[in-house]
Amino acid sequence: MVLLAACFFPYGSFPDGNGGTINSSIFNGNYQGSAWQIPEPLFVVLAAIAAAIVVIAVSVRIVRAVATGALIALGLQTLMMWITFIGTAISVGRIGPGGFIGLAGSIVLLVGGLVALTSLFISPAGAAGEESPPAS
Repeated sequence: MVLLAACFFPYGSFPDGNGGTINSSIFNGNYQGSAWQIPEPLFVVLAAIAAAIVVIAVSVRIVRAVATGALIALGLQTLMMWITFIGTAISVGRIGPGGFIGLAGSIVLLVGGLVALTSLFISPAGAAGEESPPAS
């Protein structure tokens, strides 16, 4: 949800050529063709929610591994996207709050994927051939 919120806030302010500035966000880029930025973060949010549900709800290890890989890939890709937006803002304008919010959200997504990855290597108690203690 943090990533979705970041899309509403401007990631940068840019000179407009007339002495003023233009604020650009994902959902309001303020330039022709900027609407093409909208599908990517929406897909990431929906795919991340689906992958997180699979990691939590499905017990089949291979399915959880695929969902974990998706979370890590989405986190890395989204981190690079926000670094690009921030880099663009730094080079010709100034960074807006959306850039920092998006960066934080993508790091949270990446960390969630890494936590899911570590959970694949930790077997729950009673699994992996361990026997349950005898009932008294």
